Amino acid sequence: MEATPEQLAAGEPKGLTPEMCARLRGETPEELSTDADAFLTEFTPPASTVPAPRSGGPRGPDVTPGAGVSRGAELYRQRHEKD
Repeated sequence: MEATPEQLAAGEPKGLTPEMCARLRGETPEELSTDADAFLTEFTPPASTVPAPRSGGPRGPDVTPGAGVSRGAELYRQRHEKD
């Protein structure tokens, strides 16, 4: 389905793509504009659901939460032949 010029005129200034504009319903420019506002309200995704990155960079596969310093020291000694 292709958007009519009236649908495009109502939706494009609000940031809708031509595909989104084709879904707008109404007989008058005012009705189309109101429907474009409703479309934006209903289909705008929430701000962000991505968690904030952790400081310190990515963790390696050998880092186990709660393993403690003694486990880290043991791994260091093993890798660097310090025992």
